[in-house]
Amino acid sequence: MGEVDPAYLETLRAAIVTAASRAWADLRDAVFSHAARTIEPIGHNRRNHSFHPIDPQLNVAIFTRDDRTLYLANYAVHPIARLAAHAASADMTGEFVKALTARGHQGLFFQGFCGDINPVSLFDRWEPEEPRYFGEILAKRALDAADRAVTPETVAIRAIERRVRLPLRVLSPAEIDAEARRSLDKDKFSGNERFTAWWHAEALRRETLLRDHPYLEVPVQAIALGDLKILGLPGEIFNSYGTRLREQRAPLFTFGYANGNVGYFPTRDAFADPNDYAAHCAPKFYAIFPFTPEIEDVVLAECGQLLNQIAGS
Repeated sequence: MGEVDPAYLETLRAAIVTAASRAWADLRDAVFSHAARTIEPIGHNRRNHSFHPIDPQLNVAIFTRDDRTLYLANYAVHPIARLAAHAASADMTGEFVKALTARGHQGLFFQGFCGDINPVSLFDRWEPEEPRYFGEILAKRALDAADRAVTPETVAIRAIERRVRLPLRVLSPAEIDAEARRSLDKDKFSGNERFTAWWHAEALRRETLLRDHPYLEVPVQAIALGDLKILGLPGEIFNSYGTRLREQRAPLFTFGYANGNVGYFPTRDAFADPNDYAAHCAPKFYAIFPFTPEIEDVVLAECGQLLNQIAGS
């Protein structure tokens, strides 16, 4: 699909190390609180071009120090309001951090379960300034949420991780050949011939490796700060996973792309559509075989057990 930029990767690695070192050197006592509020929809469901289903909740963890306040925000939306730009960009998430910094605070933004949610700007092709506009909205709503934040009496920190096996539909060599031919006939994006040749060779190799082990083992992680629970999954998770888990286990923050990214976690209904991008096409870009529809049941059950365990129930 493109070429790796080693210079950018090295710059990114150095920036992460520097940020972590500075944070460790800046440890101070802080008062912890958290809040959640429903905000105006910044994202729409890209599968049906509507506002159903979406996750409308902005989650905010607040750490109040004597010198400034740190806001950890969590919202389900792909930060691709600047989709047409051919550049690496923090998009609206970076604008959220800038907006808080301009007010004398600091911010972190964690993408939620946003696998099927795009910014509303892509729905109607808005102007290039939309990342700044969305970042300002998120920052303002995060600041507003502080007025109704809950401060736990105790803030014990607990963490747990479990390896979960996700079910894969391992394609046979004949199916791999057929899919490669279909992709060359149907998919017309730039570089498709090179990509399809790479995928075809990779899929045939993995078919041999995975024939006796038709699953993918991934880390699922939960962290509790007092009564607040944070759940991390390594992929682009459809939003209804989070809303369903939150119904019984609030307050809950849901982090996508946590400890890696193995691809989309679609809901069962997505697999019924042979043209669904997340269920059938995107796995090729992630160099894995498609999941089976049972992934929804497996993930919800495993996450539910993990959250119950970390909550002590």
